[in-house]
Order: sequence, then structure tokens, then C-alpha cells
Amino acid sequence: MLYIWGDRVFRLSILNEEFMQYLMTDLHQRFIGALNYNKPLSVGDVFRADNTKTYTVVSINDTRNKSKDVKSVTVIPVREAVAAH
Repeated sequence: MLYIWGDRVFRLSILNEEFMQYLMTDLHQRFIGALNYNKPLSVGDVFRADNTKTYTVVSINDTRNKSKDVKSVTVIPVREAVAAH
């Protein structure tokens, strides 16, 4: 499937029904990446993306394409705790 986000076009593969597909954006609605996750996300969920960064979901929206298979999630990065020695 091809999706358009602003001036970007990208492809998401059709996965089996065990995975949910999300478009990740920051608070300014800038595209961060695509996420395939093994369960539905909810506001407040924390997850680690393929880029190994950890994010918190702050909102979930329908994509601009109105596809039922892909949702847009607005996320904020979670800062990793630094271990004190």
C-alpha cells in the first residue's frame, strides 16, 4: 500500500492480522517512521520502535487516507534514565 504524508510517499507492506500498522509523527505532525506492532496501541502506552528509541503515545488519529488498516500515532520520545554510579 502507498501512503502520502505531507510531501512524502512511502509503502507499507500488508502483514498478517497479528500486527497493527501505525504512522508515527511528532507533536508538530512531522513523520518519524512506520511501526508494525503486535497489539493495538492506546494513549499513554510506551514502546520501543525499530530505531531503538522509546516513545510514549500521546494521541491516535485516523490517517489522512482514512484507511482502516493503518492509524497515525502522535508520540513523544522517552528519555532513557542514566544510571548513577
